[in-house]
Amino acid sequence: ALDVAGINIDYFLVLPRIVGVAVASVALMTVMAAVAVGGGFFFGEMLNFVSVALQFRHILAALRVSTITFALTKALLFGLVIGTVSSYYGLGVGRAYTEIPRANARSTVLCLVLCFAINGLLAVYAFL
Repeated sequence: ALDVAGINIDYFLVLPRIVGVAVASVALMTVMAAVAVGGGFFFGEMLNFVSVALQFRHILAALRVSTITFALTKALLFGLVIGTVSSYYGLGVGRAYTEIPRANARSTVLCLVLCFAINGLLAVYAFL
């Protein structure tokens, strides 16, 4: 219906989804990293493994600008890949409702493969 009305589907549907998934993946990674650091700090303190001052020193030593930039870049690339591949397969579905699960499975598998490949390439790049 949008195509018949003369509305560009790429700008109206695809671009907001790709940007939304990319922003959501960066935000989700940020929240999960904060929860992981906070949870580790909480349980380390609760079980009396390490003193508070020593934990803060290790956390601050581990948080470098390059580490944060690397993590944000990975999350952004994963979000872009997931949004793009899912939009591509979603828009390729025909009129039959039985094509939806097939497109969903194909996009999921391709997203996983591409995210693993990107992760591997970035890991090789980071440790060279």
